[in-house]
Amino acid sequence: MPTTHHKKYSYRSLQITPDNLAAREIILKFGLNAASYQIVNSQITKFFPKNGVSVIGYVKYYGVQIVATEPVAPPPFLKEVTAQFLKSHPDSCFFGATKQFTETLSQLTNPTAVCIGSQPCWDLQKWDETVLAVPSNREQFRRARAKGVTIRELTKEEIKTNSQLKDVLKIWLAHRRFSPLHFLVESNTLDFVFDRRIFVAEYQGKILAWLNLCPIPQRKGWLTEQFPRLPDAPNGTVDFLLHTAAQQLAREGHQFLTMGLVPISKAALLHPKPIWLQWVFRWVKAHGNRFYNFDGLENYKSKFRPHSWELLYAVAPQPKFRFKHLLAIARAFTQDPLIPTLLKGAIRSLKQEANWLKKNR
Repeated sequence: MPTTHHKKYSYRSLQITPDNLAAREIILKFGLNAASYQIVNSQITKFFPKNGVSVIGYVKYYGVQIVATEPVAPPPFLKEVTAQFLKSHPDSCFFGATKQFTETLSQLTNPTAVCIGSQPCWDLQKWDETVLAVPSNREQFRRARAKGVTIRELTKEEIKTNSQLKDVLKIWLAHRRFSPLHFLVESNTLDFVFDRRIFVAEYQGKILAWLNLCPIPQRKGWLTEQFPRLPDAPNGTVDFLLHTAAQQLAREGHQFLTMGLVPISKAALLHPKPIWLQWVFRWVKAHGNRFYNFDGLENYKSKFRPHSWELLYAVAPQPKFRFKHLLAIARAFTQDPLIPTLLKGAIRSLKQEANWLKKNR
């Protein structure tokens, strides 16, 4: 299969191409990393190794190929396909990789693994006994029910035809402090719903919020991709939405659930890094909440009492992790140069804060 060329991301039209569909088939068989399904995103270039049963997704900035998580391949071929990719793409960085892949890569090169965060993990068969043991969780679910909020899963046909989904997404994005991100956190997933599942929180037929899940085939589990919601959704709506979806998955016999990466989590900061990168991480954690609420995100996911936290890494196949790798990772998510992106984010944030002050007067 040929390798595609990078194409500019289009919010309004998520392209369904032969390469996207071919990648999907491979991921449904061998996808192990929690974010491996994101490789189907149109703006990610697909590299298909010669064995025909593997795929590697990446974007290229500043001469560096930023790989979406790690290669998706049958376990016996993982080392081989990684070597094949690095032969033609030597200056690469695997973002969101697991410790297990780092160990595989160390058999080929002398890599540098930087812990970039961690993701909360749940055994779905123990979801109820864990989550319902927390009084504050039960209270949030009660509040949503008391306001008349109901939860249901949409059919594939409803996802395609229900215009409220995109309306809620548009409003949610407009109220966020930072512009929509890309790469592994694309906002536009509604045009590629072959395997995704969507649960909605409704009040009298009006969608207040929705939850999007994508599969993690080799772990018999699911990743929560996003929780778009209206600003006036009752307290507890999103919590109730997640809880109901998790209960449904558990009843169906699924085993694993994660809410995805928490960047620069508390656990990540405990792991050694190059000194310069340690300073960068701590500075971002201390001053970046205007753009991205790192602590709030971690606290929110923690309140559901994860059964474990899985560390994730950015792995360069060279002995040193360079500043160029960090810039390329940032560009992969923003798709724009870092300084203009931060300036736009600051302006957007100030406007949001001004609006909130006017409403609270």
